[in-house]
Amino acid sequence: MEINEKYSDRDRAEMWRDYFETTALELKELKENYNYLISEYHEAREANKRLRQSLKELVDVGTKFLS
Repeated sequence: MEINEKYSDRDRAEMWRDYFETTALELKELKENYNYLISEYHEAREANKRLRQSLKELVDVGTKFLS
């Protein structure tokens, strides 16, 4: 009976090890995806700021031209 219990304990330990390894890999991938999305967000935000500034300058020039 003890031999079977040892094998089942070993099997359970391997199962949990595999589970934690898989979970760690999934978390690593999620973190990489998160970092990529944050990077893309900051780039888009900076591009939007530049676009707004250009648009504001264009409106100001147009307003001065019409005055």
